[in-house]
Amino acid sequence: MPKTFFITTAIDYTNSPPHIGHAYEKVLADVIARY
Repeated sequence: MPKTFFITTAIDYTNSPPHIGHAYEKVLADVIARY
């Protein structure tokens, strides 16, 4: 049975515009979770 682990991402601030760091973090977490 594989070892269980959690992947978390930061909560984005709603008072600032999104930037490349937000997208990078979300995509990286998704890639790790899927593969």
